[in-house]
Amino acid sequence: MFVHAGNKKRNIRMKCVLLIGLLVLFVLPAGADQKQKDLIGVYTGWSFGLGDVFIDEAPGGHTFNHYMPNFILGAYWQHNFSESFGLQLNMNYQNCSNHWVFSYWERHEEGKESIGSFSFSLNGIATVSRSAMTEFYFLGGIGMFTGPFDYRKSFLQFSGGTGIKFRVRPGARTFVNLVAVFHHFLYKYGGASNGDYLKLQAGLEFPLKSK
Repeated sequence: MFVHAGNKKRNIRMKCVLLIGLLVLFVLPAGADQKQKDLIGVYTGWSFGLGDVFIDEAPGGHTFNHYMPNFILGAYWQHNFSESFGLQLNMNYQNCSNHWVFSYWERHEEGKESIGSFSFSLNGIATVSRSAMTEFYFLGGIGMFTGPFDYRKSFLQFSGGTGIKFRVRPGARTFVNLVAVFHHFLYKYGGASNGDYLKLQAGLEFPLKSK
C-alpha cells in the first residue's frame, strides 16, 4: 500500500539530472537577437499547503492519510500571440509527503512516506509591464492534479498568480523567471477543510530557435 522512500529518492535524483541536462542543452545556444513567439522554460521550487490539503480516511475508519505537497520540478511551453498575451502549457512533478496513521483496537502504527504526483495546466499569460531588463505578468488557468492517493486519484484545479522575469544580460532573450501561483481544487479531498496550496518557483526561460 505504501511507496518505498528509497525508490522515490532515486527517481527524484534522476529527474533532477534530466532537468539539468535540459538547461545545458537549451540555455547555452539561446539567441539574443531574434524576436521569438515560442518559449520554453524549466523550473524548480516548493509548494506550501494552506490548511489540510489532502486528507483521506479509509473505509472503516482505520487508516488516516494526511498528504502535503513539497518540492516541484517542472517545464512549460509558451506561445505569445502578441507582446501582451500568450498561452502556456505547464507540466510539473510534485513531490508530496504522507503522514499515515493506522488504528484498530489496541494496535496503533504511524509513519511518513514520500509519493510522487503530477500537475498539468493551461494558463493565460498577460504581460502588464516591461522594461529593458524585466517583464512583469499575471497568469491564470485550469488543469489537473493527479497522484497515487487512496481516496481520489485526480483533481480539477484552478490556478492564478504573478511572476517577474529578469534578463540574464542586457539584450538577451533568456530570462530568470520567478513565479508565485495559488492553486485551488474544485473538489475537496476526504475531510479536508480546503484543497489549496501556494507554489513558489524559480527557473530559466528561453526562446525556441527558429529554423
